[in-house]
Amino acid sequence: TKIDRLELSRWQKDYVDTGHSMLGLIRQMEEIVDLPGKKYVYFGATVQDITDTWTSLALVEVWTVLYQETAEIRD
Repeated sequence: TKIDRLELSRWQKDYVDTGHSMLGLIRQMEEIVDLPGKKYVYFGATVQDITDTWTSLALVEVWTVLYQETAEIRD
């Protein structure tokens, strides 16, 4: 898939270079998204929107593991 083309190391470098936490991701997504969608990669979104969404998704995964492991301990 195209999402596999995102490079974490490049994203990290862009963060160090610019100080902007999402600019590297935005730039890479603009490169891999086909027209006409390319112009909407960052349309109307804020860094906080993207960060909050990612944090929520990560917490769901962590909660699932934590719940399973504490159930095993309890049992």
